[in-house]
Amino acid sequence: MNSVNSEHTLKKTLLGAVNTGSGSIAYAKLKMKNGRWTVGSADSWPTSNVLKTILLLSGGTALGVCAEWHKKTPGSDLEPPVSNANADANPYLYSTESDLLGEAFSDSVTAIVADDSYLLTLPLAFCDNPAYSFLSVYYENGVVTIGVVIKRRLEAVFSFPCDAASCVEASAARVRRYWIHALKREDFPRKAVIFNGQNDNCDGLNVEPLALPKELNGSDAIKAAGAALAVLYPAPAFRLPSQYSFKKFRPLLLSIFTILACLSIIMTLISVSINYRAGRRLAYSEKSYYSRLSENKALQTLNRTAEELSAEILSVNKAYAQTTCWKNLLLLLSELKPDDLFLDRLGSDNIQGSENSVRLALSGWSKTETSVTEFISGLQASDYIDNVSLSSIERDAKDKNFCRFRVICVMRLFKD
Repeated sequence: MNSVNSEHTLKKTLLGAVNTGSGSIAYAKLKMKNGRWTVGSADSWPTSNVLKTILLLSGGTALGVCAEWHKKTPGSDLEPPVSNANADANPYLYSTESDLLGEAFSDSVTAIVADDSYLLTLPLAFCDNPAYSFLSVYYENGVVTIGVVIKRRLEAVFSFPCDAASCVEASAARVRRYWIHALKREDFPRKAVIFNGQNDNCDGLNVEPLALPKELNGSDAIKAAGAALAVLYPAPAFRLPSQYSFKKFRPLLLSIFTILACLSIIMTLISVSINYRAGRRLAYSEKSYYSRLSENKALQTLNRTAEELSAEILSVNKAYAQTTCWKNLLLLLSELKPDDLFLDRLGSDNIQGSENSVRLALSGWSKTETSVTEFISGLQASDYIDNVSLSSIERDAKDKNFCRFRVICVMRLFKD
């Protein structure tokens, strides 16, 4: 029989968890209040939520595991408990599962116990006058589970399929016959504890209904609470309660992460506050600026005067640019004109849809046609004369030694 761990008898809070068959972890927290154990909270979450598992199981949790009960060790791949070694039947844990649990929870769990421990621990914790030996009966979902407690030690656990709670009495009778005739033991309990008053009859035994707190509303929560109390009572354990010590870096990292998260939130709030205040000040400044502009008559007059001066300057620049272009045209004509070619007329016309170009007509006379061709080639090579063409050429009617010509071209206006 285990002795109650002195460290845990002084604890005011006990934590227990079980790994359910549905892929989740059930968790229960029990607190001592006015000399009695009460359920502080009960919860469950998927095993995939690793962060929550690490945080909640880092405070010293008793872990309940599913074990198989056998009268004798059935094989080398099963690990017996470190307690209940002298009992006729014991729970066994597969060695591979034991290694996995030991590695995963070596620094987080106070003890690893059989999840059937609730059949012992809950009656001892919540019954007003628990008997020294009793039959613990729990029925749910078509299965009745019976634990035989002898001298406050869980000696064996039996499970039977059961169509209704009414067959609990028949299941208890089967356990009695097996205990007396097969095991040859005469210490079968005379009292039965039935969870939540599920049945009033149990093979003639004195029945004491066990009323559990409303938070324990299912088998998973009940098993988690039973595992939490296993550190106080001699429940079958695969690792006994001990003077456990958790890794020092785990609470340190948790504290650092908490501080960093708080700092991040504070900095975000400060940044939002600064941006909000700056935005409000900027909007106020713009509003004040435009308000003063609208109220200052002298400044409005200056702005209008500046706009008028700008328009006049643009007009002068445009006129100067055009004047400069005509000056450049005259210089170009004087440079390109051969000695035997003379210009006697220059005409211009605006081009519709274009403000930067004008159409030119040049006419004159020349002694040779070659001089006219040379003059046209010079115009075509200019940077601001385009579309040069010979409109007409003919011999002078009065003097056949001269020919009259007319050239059409387009001049682009730009500033020198």
